[in-house]
Amino acid sequence: MHQLILTHLPWRTHKKSQQVVGLALLGNILEYFDFTLFAHFGLIIAPLFFPTSDPVAVSLYSMGLLAIGFIARPLGGWIFGSIGDKYGRSKGLSLSMLGIIIPTLGIALLPTYNSIGIAASICIILLRLAQGVALGGEYSTAAVFIIEHTPTKRHGLISSIICASGSIGSLAALACVEIISKSPFAAWAWRIPFLLAAVSGVITYHLRRRLYETPQFLAFQQNLSKQPILEKTPWFTVGCIFAIGAVTALFVWIPISYTPYYLTKILGWKLTQALPFTTLGLVSFMTFLIVTGFVADTVGHLKCMMVGLFLMIGLTYPAFWLLEHQYIACFQILTTSFAGIFGATIHPIMINSCQLHQRCRHIGLYFTAGLSLFGGTAPFVCAYLFSLTHSHAWVSGYIVVIATSALFIIRQLKFTKPSNNYLEPLMV
Repeated sequence: MHQLILTHLPWRTHKKSQQVVGLALLGNILEYFDFTLFAHFGLIIAPLFFPTSDPVAVSLYSMGLLAIGFIARPLGGWIFGSIGDKYGRSKGLSLSMLGIIIPTLGIALLPTYNSIGIAASICIILLRLAQGVALGGEYSTAAVFIIEHTPTKRHGLISSIICASGSIGSLAALACVEIISKSPFAAWAWRIPFLLAAVSGVITYHLRRRLYETPQFLAFQQNLSKQPILEKTPWFTVGCIFAIGAVTALFVWIPISYTPYYLTKILGWKLTQALPFTTLGLVSFMTFLIVTGFVADTVGHLKCMMVGLFLMIGLTYPAFWLLEHQYIACFQILTTSFAGIFGATIHPIMINSCQLHQRCRHIGLYFTAGLSLFGGTAPFVCAYLFSLTHSHAWVSGYIVVIATSALFIIRQLKFTKPSNNYLEPLMV
């Protein structure tokens, strides 16, 4: 097996390394800001761009617009991931941010169906597709960029911060929803957050153009001419990355997107009544992420992930019993605890399981595919399974089957050495 030896990696090659990490996280914040907006503004946006007033059709259009963004994400993960692997992580980050700005601004300024007819419906779909493509490349490339910029002994904590940054974006979006949904101008005021996101994206793009490349990638490029034969990431590892994305999606998007749906559509609550519980879930998720990330750097990343999976398998049924009996706060805290414990260390685990020259591409495609397939469909699947029996037994069974399957796959995961050889896999 050909070995690529990387020596003297300058982990602190810039005095403002914390600012570098912060700039990389901004895109993740904007990503979840956007998706949370669509998850809650969908019922306002859908009737403005589609020719219907039927409540059922409006709900379907709303969930469809959310799902479209998810569907496009794996394509973006592959496109921008390929750029990040071939031309550099910083180049991929800059281009993905540019790809976010244009469709976000287009959504904010798009005329309604009453103004331009069916063109409005087509444009909103195309803009959501373009936005999903850019967002798909943003998250994975940013995660690789940050992990490669930080020392190994802090990877658990840094990984948890990457995940928590998405919750910051979601909390900001919920604040906008809370204010705008109570406004008499909600029919047009929903555009304001998207305009703000576009402006923030422009600022982030200009700042990101100054980012310097990761030490690992620079050393990799320098040694590539001497050892040009590269090993491929095993397909088994690809399946593990997909499984991590699937499990992460379920336990992040169920408390964020399905809980508001259940409270408003099944129990008949107002959206303003449901929002505090979504906020509670996000705060709980962030708390468990940071605590687990800190602990994982001492006890081990994979051990914490396994604990999260065992909790999902053992406590999913009791969690949904709490939801059905309207212990909503307990349900949100319990499910987000699973997500936080499992998700805190996903980035170093996935990154160290891939060859350095394929990290952005593989994580961008396969992790995002699992995230999109199970996260984008979570509201649909949970709502449909609940409608069959008017209980969450089948919903719980669906989640337990996925978590159990992931457990058997992930426990056999192979890693690359985090020291000298970044291309040779080994079992840990």
